[in-house]
Amino acid sequence: MRWLQRRVAVVGEVVFVPSQEVADLGRFGLTLADVATASYWIDEDGRPHRGHLSFTKVLRRGGRAWRIVAVALELPGLGTLAGWAYALIARNRHRLPAPG
Repeated sequence: MRWLQRRVAVVGEVVFVPSQEVADLGRFGLTLADVATASYWIDEDGRPHRGHLSFTKVLRRGGRAWRIVAVALELPGLGTLAGWAYALIARNRHRLPAPG
């Protein structure tokens, strides 16, 4: 979340909310276990998008270069790899350097 906030100048309203501050996850069909293991983008219709797809939703609101990256990350082959990479990073985020 912090990485995206620092690097992607989004167009339109995007609100980043830590899962600890969401009072009613159930209204989105999510549980505490869900948000403890991945990030989510909640679209205008209230549908959640998990993991790397949550990042692509933010990137699509960035400039042209970020939108191209988003489209690439949603392609079938590259999207699968992006999903695996996201899962690996999410499982090991406690080992990564703290954002500065």
